[in-house]
Amino acid sequence: MKFLWQKTTWENSIKANMMLSASNVIMACIALFAAYASLTSHERVVIVPPGINQATSVGWADADATYYKAFGMFIATLIGNITPANVEFVSKSLSGYMDSAVYSDVRKKMIALADSREFRETAGATKFVPTAIAYEPDTNKVFVAGQMTVVTAQSSTKIADDLTYEMVVKMREGRPVITAITSYPGIDPHDNGWIKRQAENDAAKNGKK
Repeated sequence: MKFLWQKTTWENSIKANMMLSASNVIMACIALFAAYASLTSHERVVIVPPGINQATSVGWADADATYYKAFGMFIATLIGNITPANVEFVSKSLSGYMDSAVYSDVRKKMIALADSREFRETAGATKFVPTAIAYEPDTNKVFVAGQMTVVTAQSSTKIADDLTYEMVVKMREGRPVITAITSYPGIDPHDNGWIKRQAENDAAKNGKK
């Protein structure tokens, strides 16, 4: 007479086990998703570095304009202030901020300048003083314009032409890396607007011909 009760209890147990199994599968999926999210997500840090009067945001693969400009000014000042005595130290310091291909070329130029007879005999140091800085998000370019001063061994000074450092800065695993760098006379940055104006001027000149 107890068969009906036993059958009902057995069916309920099977249903309960099925529900528990499904619950375990769901919990396992949630745990896997949480672990994946934890491993693949990277914290974005907001800081106020020395010398900057506002907060700047730095992430794993990008940063804000304030950070890029501050980094560009740091690099331009480092490269633009060298002497025969500190060039080796400065060149080594730059290695951690540049792509290997870019760093090799920059180091060769710095060492060649410091080792040149003209620099050693007539110049005690170069001094770069930034006067303007800009960042172009579309190209990841930082432009640092300023004035280069050459201090001679006789303590007299010679003001060189205005100079602009142009560099492409990208974030790799949370740190800035320069993938391209150049410099040219003048304080007008060669950004997209400048390139467009040059193309228009060239087209106008060709049209007149």
